[in-house]
Amino acid sequence: MEDTQKRSGRKRKVLVEQNYNSDSDFESDNSHIKFVPKKTEPKPRTKKTKQTKESVATSNPIQEREDILQLVWTCKTSNGNQIRSSKPNNFLNILHGYSSGIIKKGNFSKAATYPVIENVSKFGVSRLVTPFDRRVTALAWHPQHPSLAAAGSKGGDIILWDSNHSTSHSQNKNHFKSMIQGRGPGGSIQSLKFDNLHHERVYTASIDGTVTRHDFNGRDTKTYLETNDWERWYTGLDISFSGRMLVAGNNKGFVTLLSLEGEKIWDLKLHKAKCNFVQFSERQPWMMVTTSTGGGAGSVKVWDIRNISDKKSALKELPHDKAVNSAYFSPVTGDKLLTTDQHSQLRVYQAPNFNLLQTIPHPHRQFQHLTAIKACWHPLADIPFAGRYPDPKFPGYEEGEMRTIDFFCPETGDSLLHLHQPGLQQIISLSQFNPSGDCLLSGMGSSVLLWQARPENQDQEDIRTVETNLEGVSVQQWPEFKTKKKVQSKKVKSLTA
Repeated sequence: MEDTQKRSGRKRKVLVEQNYNSDSDFESDNSHIKFVPKKTEPKPRTKKTKQTKESVATSNPIQEREDILQLVWTCKTSNGNQIRSSKPNNFLNILHGYSSGIIKKGNFSKAATYPVIENVSKFGVSRLVTPFDRRVTALAWHPQHPSLAAAGSKGGDIILWDSNHSTSHSQNKNHFKSMIQGRGPGGSIQSLKFDNLHHERVYTASIDGTVTRHDFNGRDTKTYLETNDWERWYTGLDISFSGRMLVAGNNKGFVTLLSLEGEKIWDLKLHKAKCNFVQFSERQPWMMVTTSTGGGAGSVKVWDIRNISDKKSALKELPHDKAVNSAYFSPVTGDKLLTTDQHSQLRVYQAPNFNLLQTIPHPHRQFQHLTAIKACWHPLADIPFAGRYPDPKFPGYEEGEMRTIDFFCPETGDSLLHLHQPGLQQIISLSQFNPSGDCLLSGMGSSVLLWQARPENQDQEDIRTVETNLEGVSVQQWPEFKTKKKVQSKKVKSLTA
């Protein structure tokens, strides 16, 4: 009996005392640490008043998420300091956090933006060609063939360029698949669009008063609209291949909707002044946007093509201070609209109500002998970009500003990147990425530039000029503009000496 009482006493003693030491069968680095229980103080009893209820109600769940986010984004250094990482380490973790509601949409957008901007920052001019005797007025990439591009000129010429053609190790000179000769003065290509189903067909709107489907093989060319009047011409064009519709705007403010078979659906005056740009929404094929050079309340209008009766039947009118060159729907999310005026503003509107999300100050003023600058979207992320034309009257102007291609954040308007090729001095009016985002096509005067990521180990043999299959047209591969400029300055010094 005495033995059993002693055993029960021991058991009771074990139950009373708590063991905080690590008794695991596995060895651990923390086995020498002795854990001490925290002393819990009794909570003071408080009377329920209005003030305590308000304090409970004002608990902020967003702040709690931010605290959790700090744990995800914060790393500790060896000296014990905490540094907030400027870039995410793993996009999948960010995606999971965004889908779980832990990470905000803005942080998710930044995580998606960073690798795109990092890639574009490595771009340099890999090809330069001057196939036209007049300035470039239109550019396009084929949506199904990422290496196939087209460019149109003020003289009406159109080239079909295979940008994937290698010039360093191949003697083949067929860089350009084909070229269509224009009529010269009065034949300016105002808009250019590839045929999704046929990679050697393009649709154009021209100052010669026609909307035409061109076949580079010359087999299936078709004219959809023709004014036969030098005072009336077409300036804007877009095609919805899913809806099999074509829309075109002219210099008198009229917009015409046709089927791809050529049947006219309606022809209405939707703007007081010239309608210089039209586009269908890829996300909502029934939605269309038009812009005008008139400025004011009717400079940009969003339409439902199923319910258009006159110029007052627009879903939304977006007033601008100046005339507007373009309005592009965002290709990734489809819920933003980017507009470019003719002076110093880029605007981003948020669907579905098209409220003004951000106004981005940017110098790109317009004059007669310059192709209108149009801001576009990157195809892999909602990042707007536009060519820069420095203006001494623009706030924050610094002497010696470069004529770069500027990239921005659509939510904040912050500048993300100034893309520049050393030695280039001309204004880059037009730029478009191919669907895969690894090539950028730009129009600079009468030259066409192809930007690509510069290889790390570049041979001097790659820097060369190669003749093409077009007479008198050569391609400069990885041109060094800065080096040429220095050589010219040395020649001038030798002549003066």
